Amino acid sequence: MTAIRRSKRQAFDDEKVWKQHLKKLKITHQRHLRIATEGALPGTLVACGFPPDLVIISDDAGQFDIPLHNNLSEGDIREYVIKRKISGSTRSENGRRARDTFASLKKTCKKQRISFWDFLLDRLKQAYLLPYLPDILCGKVSLVPKS
Repeated sequence: MTAIRRSKRQAFDDEKVWKQHLKKLKITHQRHLRIATEGALPGTLVACGFPPDLVIISDDAGQFDIPLHNNLSEGDIREYVIKRKISGSTRSENGRRARDTFASLKKTCKKQRISFWDFLLDRLKQAYLLPYLPDILCGKVSLVPKS
């Protein structure tokens, strides 16, 4: 896969040209050809006008590093469920929305290694020193300098 990443070539006219390119990169084993081709397909679909948030279902060939279980999702809501059970939930729809919003912000900040309290203070003081969270999630900005 390193050879493909280093390759300057971004687009191919047809399957024959793609296979010649892989051969030139010394990717010849059938399994590796399949993995490279399946990995390139999403980029091709996006280039042809499909939405970038297209969902890909993996055949577990190894090219996608996505767990095929929901343990991570369950872990994300565990803290929320425990607090809801202890507190008995909220008294109003506005309370539920506030709780859900803050729980989501807290979890997003934690996953992005941003202090939740620093983020809240940044917004409350209207300093806006920390980036907009969707920009971080979409890769438009990074908290880590590129080397």
